Amino acid sequence: MTSSTVPIAETFARDGYVFPCGVLNEVEAGEIRADLEAGEAALAERPSELSLLRGYPAQLLPSFAALIRRSLLIEAVSEILGSDLLVWGSGLFIKEANTPS
Repeated sequence: MTSSTVPIAETFARDGYVFPCGVLNEVEAGEIRADLEAGEAALAERPSELSLLRGYPAQLLPSFAALIRRSLLIEAVSEILGSDLLVWGSGLFIKEANTPS
């Protein structure tokens, strides 16, 4: 999962995060990004709905719903939190290039 030989739980305990955690390949990541960008384009003129898309992507985009159920991701998270998991929420923090905010 990680590129390191150090167990995920140990890395998380030491650093508070784990990166990278290879749960997607480049093509899969590109497909999920394209899905998000298509949704953003469709809602560009409707800011309140765009905000919902970014705040709840796993509830509104099938690709994100599939991502949170991906076995490699679940295995990685289970090493830290255990096997009794529930996704409480999802959200995107997007910083567009060359924007002041």
